[in-house]
Amino acid sequence: QGINITSISFKPDGTKMYVSGQSYHKLWQYTLNPAWDVSSASYDNASVALGGGTLYGHCFNGDGSKFYLARASSSSYVGVYPYSLTQNYDISSATSDGTRLNTHSQGGTYCRGIAFNGDGSKFFVIGNANSNYHVFQYDTTSDYDLTTASYANISFQLQPNGAWDLAFSTDGTIMYASDNGGTPKLHQYFSGTAS
Repeated sequence: QGINITSISFKPDGTKMYVSGQSYHKLWQYTLNPAWDVSSASYDNASVALGGGTLYGHCFNGDGSKFYLARASSSSYVGVYPYSLTQNYDISSATSDGTRLNTHSQGGTYCRGIAFNGDGSKFFVIGNANSNYHVFQYDTTSDYDLTTASYANISFQLQPNGAWDLAFSTDGTIMYASDNGGTPKLHQYFSGTAS
């Protein structure tokens, strides 16, 4: 389905895979049988199209009742868009929340990889500032609710060239960022404390 894949995620039990693609600006859902075996992937005929701009990252909340799409666009539209699911981890049941986390003040027109920490109290976004890619941290006062998110005045500059997607280890002490500049790479960063 997708061309120019920008991010991939999985249902916690490994039976579903989700892929966002830049060319069609959609999130697609696949079934894996057996679990975690991507060679067994079959398309569920389920996708969600971004309304405009360029789709980069996506992520889910802790129980799969919501997912979030990262949109690179002009200042009027750039940011993160939440969707609610009536069936957890089934994107065919998704409806837009009609809200947006505006990330323009931090990352400009770039909004790429996105991720929550383990309990949804922190949210991380890859953006571009001063011609360099950074991870920007937002704090939420209600877990996984981006309408309560505010910029924490914390950022970290990534390796140069380009950055697309973002992930953390289970305990939050390691951050991973994919790099699409020149030869694609995966960079690993260590933190002294959990995210």
